[in-house]
Amino acid sequence: MRATLMRLAGSEEQNNSRLSVLAQHGQKRRAEETEEKYIADCQTWPNEAMREEPKKQKDKEKADCQPWYNRQENAV
Repeated sequence: MRATLMRLAGSEEQNNSRLSVLAQHGQKRRAEETEEKYIADCQTWPNEAMREEPKKQKDKEKADCQPWYNRQENAV
């Protein structure tokens, strides 16, 4: 009986060790993914900004051309 308990305690320690290693690996992987996403976002940001500016300008021009009564309905 005591030998069985010793084996269970040993296997439990091994399981905890494995779980700890897996958790550390998961944290490292998430950190790498976050860093990669940040780098990708920084690279695409100028492109996004160039696309957004003309869109905002076009939306403003459309809004300026609408009759005043349409703008009041949309404002509510």
